[in-house]
Amino acid sequence: MTADSSNKRSGRAVSPNRLRSRQRVVEPLADSLPGQIDAIDRVLLQALAADARITNNALAELAGIAASTCLGRVRALRERG
Repeated sequence: MTADSSNKRSGRAVSPNRLRSRQRVVEPLADSLPGQIDAIDRVLLQALAADARITNNALAELAGIAASTCLGRVRALRERG
């Protein structure tokens, strides 16, 4: 996607800054075991510590993951305490 790409919803050009904000913040650790906190979980926890009322969609965008994946990870973190 380039800076002159158009936004599918509005037909407007997407700014380079907006494109950068959509890039993945972290890459998941391939060797993480179930029950361990990986880099994405850390991003989620830091964002939730800063703003516990952040929406799931905003949280997912910060972490660079799908909203459904984000919800599952947050629920798993909550269950683990």
